[in-house]
Amino acid sequence: MGIISAHSTARKTETVSYRIRPDLKQALEEEAKRMGINPNALVSQIFSRHISWGRYVGQLKFIPVSKDFLRLVFESLRQEQIEKIAKTLGESAGPEEVLFLFQHINPGTILSQT
Repeated sequence: MGIISAHSTARKTETVSYRIRPDLKQALEEEAKRMGINPNALVSQIFSRHISWGRYVGQLKFIPVSKDFLRLVFESLRQEQIEKIAKTLGESAGPEEVLFLFQHINPGTILSQT
C-alpha cells in the first residue's frame, strides 16, 4: 500500500481589519454560508477577483451581459455581419485592452495569460 501525501496549496496570509456597514457584514456572512465557506474565504475571493479583473472593468468600459443575451443577438445576425464585428473589434479593442492591462504586446504577454 502506497503512502498518500497532500501538498499544501495554502498561501501565506495576514490579518487585517476593515470597517464595513452591518448590512454588508450580514450579506457576506449569508453568502459565505450559502456557499459553504467561511466569511474570511469569501472576502479573500472577492478581493482576489477585484485585484485580478474587477478593477479594470470600468476603465475598459465593459458591461455585464448574459451569454443568453449575446446568443440571441448573434443568432439574429448574418455570418458576414458577425465577421465584420469580430474584425473591427479585433483590430481596435483587442490591442487596446491588452496594452491597457500589460503596457506592451509581445508573444510572452499574450501566452503568459493562457
